[in-house]
Amino acid sequence: MLKNIQNQLGLFYSYFQFHSSIEPIANFTKSFSFAKNALVILPFIQEEFNASIKFTGSLHKKFSRRALTFVYSDILPQNDIFTNSNLFQLTKDKINFLQLTKPASISNLLHEKFDVVIDLNRTLVLPAAYLTRLSHADFKISFSKKHGDLFYNFQFNVANTLPLDIQYQNFFNTISMF
Repeated sequence: MLKNIQNQLGLFYSYFQFHSSIEPIANFTKSFSFAKNALVILPFIQEEFNASIKFTGSLHKKFSRRALTFVYSDILPQNDIFTNSNLFQLTKDKINFLQLTKPASISNLLHEKFDVVIDLNRTLVLPAAYLTRLSHADFKISFSKKHGDLFYNFQFNVANTLPLDIQYQNFFNTISMF
């Protein structure tokens, strides 16, 4: 109950912080293929995280010679995908009472310029969504979710009846077209 109230207050705060800032018109035609620096927020739910690993490997191949930064919440399993990438752990102490990321605790991440941010959480995870919006990336991509328009400028609608790994593969196939 308290967590739900905190999320609602965080959404309310986010709305007032971001509603008047107009996002520039973005041309998605070459957004993904020409991106030099990408921030990828890994799923905070373990089942989604496990299903997204293959997708994450495809991203790693696509960005082989470019900068790729991964944000994760808990424990990052040993995987070759993450060895040559920048890693940032978003722990509970970096999240405030309103379930928003504390700008001071993520300042080093916010000083980097990302061309694209990809949030792989299938539902709204407020700290991840808020970080996405604070990043000022030209392209903020995620699955379609309630209140997503406040944080993302490209949302992918997926059939929830498909297995998770297929949903992530379809997501990758879609954004790879750009």
